[in-house]
Amino acid sequence: MTPEIEEVPLRKCNGNSIIPTVATSHQSVKRDEKEVKLVA
Repeated sequence: MTPEIEEVPLRKCNGNSIIPTVATSHQSVKRDEKEVKLVA
């Protein structure tokens, strides 16, 4: 259960990072899409 709880904040941190950083937004979005596909 510990690893699952750690994964949640990591994802939230990434999402928050995408808002302030537009340059990394492209890379973050691509990573998010890959993560979403893996989760699906």
